[in-house]
Amino acid sequence: MTTEAALYRKIIVYAAIIVTAIGVLGAGIAGMIDSGGAAAAAAAGGGAALVVSLIGPAAMLASHHRAPWLLALAVVSEFLVVILIAIALVSQGQKLDGSARVALVVTFGCGVLAGLTIKLILTTRARVPYVAPGSS
Repeated sequence: MTTEAALYRKIIVYAAIIVTAIGVLGAGIAGMIDSGGAAAAAAAGGGAALVVSLIGPAAMLASHHRAPWLLALAVVSEFLVVILIAIALVSQGQKLDGSARVALVVTFGCGVLAGLTIKLILTTRARVPYVAPGSS
């Protein structure tokens, strides 16, 4: 396994554990505050944050040994999927009452921020060798 593949796998594992914990914690807190649909909304926000956090590293892991245009396609596809998920959450969030809407947005936001933080920390600490294009 290359150092790049090890990095992407590490990001996937850490993000899956931490973002899932945020979703469960958010659903638990929302369930204690409001017995209505807030817990389900927070769980949905956590699940959406999990998908957003894992799709990028998974796409990179699948395409890092392929042609450069496939890697670029993976990055662009990740952004499109994230935008589509955010649009779906906004459209469904408008149908919720006040506390459920807040639970959805807060859990999704915290999960996405945690996923981005994990990517940033692990990527900056990784020792992925840099090769100048055309040098091989």
